[in-house]
Amino acid sequence: MPSKPDLFFQRFIEPFLDGRWDEISDFYEEPFILVTPLGTESFSDRNEFIAFCADVRARFLGRGLAAITKQILDIRSFAPGLTMVDVNWFYLDQNGSTIADVITTYVLRERADTTRVAVHLSHTEYFNRTALPD
Repeated sequence: MPSKPDLFFQRFIEPFLDGRWDEISDFYEEPFILVTPLGTESFSDRNEFIAFCADVRARFLGRGLAAITKQILDIRSFAPGLTMVDVNWFYLDQNGSTIADVITTYVLRERADTTRVAVHLSHTEYFNRTALPD
């Protein structure tokens, strides 16, 4: 049976591929922290975050993005309502070839009625605006 984090991130894939930004932004707290090897950004404005996501998607679409799969690598609960999850994302082209292999650690905050990403820590530079593949 899939874990709660596995189901949470599975629900992320289709809205991202379709560019349904209101749904994507609902996965994240306001504000939330994005940490990459090149720097840290704090997103407290929903429209700024939507623009960032649209840019990420456009760059992957430019490389032939057709599908996304994921593998949950690790789940660690470390405080009531806080869970760290390591996810390996595979961005695939129409032939099923990997165009990007990205590992991300998330801190999820679980409340009575919702779970949201509080911290997004990319282990690679793919989610930095200036380092995405063109």
